Amino acid sequence: GLYFSIILRGRQPPVVTLLAGVAAAEAIRETTGVAVDLKWPNDLVAAPRSANDWRKLAGILSETFPHGAGAGVVVGIGVNVGDAGFPPDLAGTAVALDQCVGEPVDQPMLCATLLAQLERWRRRVASAGTALLLERWRELSPSSRGAAVAWDDGTGSPRRGVTAGIDETGALLVDVGGAVERVVGGEIRWGG
Repeated sequence: GLYFSIILRGRQPPVVTLLAGVAAAEAIRETTGVAVDLKWPNDLVAAPRSANDWRKLAGILSETFPHGAGAGVVVGIGVNVGDAGFPPDLAGTAVALDQCVGEPVDQPMLCATLLAQLERWRRRVASAGTALLLERWRELSPSSRGAAVAWDDGTGSPRRGVTAGIDETGALLVDVGGAVERVVGGEIRWGG
């Protein structure tokens, strides 16, 4: 696999995880031709075999460190590249790029392209704001509209609804019985 962390110094937009997702999806598409979708908030999945059958190809984790002179974000990106097999509990839900392409993927080229895309999107957001980034994220995330989801609202009560997009801060919008709720974190179960 291709697994790395990068430190982005200075104040970063609140949608930095979505930014990294767009960069990774575009790099995978450019390098391998594999159709990759984004799944809120931090997963990249191979094009689904059916409506709720996503196979995870990559993931992103972001962690902000304190404000001040040394402020920034650590972004960790992991991409399943080699077809080495997965543990039984992941075999049906994970996939490697080599499996999707049918041959070994050039990992150094994928890494270089991903870093270039990350820098490209950082510059775009710095100069033009987040609107274009969020538009591109929505294009790469068909599941962000019309997909059944369930989550725990923090009270221990499961909530269910249908995705209705993301807002300008990157929060997932979910229609729950005609009322739209913002989901900003937690574990989302797709398929309701």
